[in-house]
Amino acid sequence: MFEVDWVDTLALALERIAEGGLDVAVVDLGLPDSQGLATFDAVRAANAFLPAVVMTGTECEEQATEAVRRGAQDYIVKGQHAGPTISRALRYAVERQRLEEKLRQSQKMEAVGALASGVAHEFNNLLQAIVGYTRFAMEGLPPN
Repeated sequence: MFEVDWVDTLALALERIAEGGLDVAVVDLGLPDSQGLATFDAVRAANAFLPAVVMTGTECEEQATEAVRRGAQDYIVKGQHAGPTISRALRYAVERQRLEEKLRQSQKMEAVGALASGVAHEFNNLLQAIVGYTRFAMEGLPPN
């Protein structure tokens, strides 16, 4: 189930995005104050991590596929899809965004692990040098 906030201009959409709390944005490429990929680019610039599903007319399907190449999760062609298809596209966009966030978090943890491993390795190298020189120095001392 989705809660829908409807705005009919890009300016209002950008204000709503700035407020936060959105799970997904449906970006119509044919707004009164913005047309085409500039609309999608403005939404992306406002919040690069907000999943976006592009909505376009049948004559602009090439623009929709270009928006997907630029980072949109999916696209919907006006008049060709019913509620269940749109709902599925929105759920997919939200789930994909969550999975991408988990992947980024996993990559961060992997990087931290690699850093910790490198630090431990360098520390071990220092300890080995200290132990080696200590043994060398002890060889020249009397047993007591």
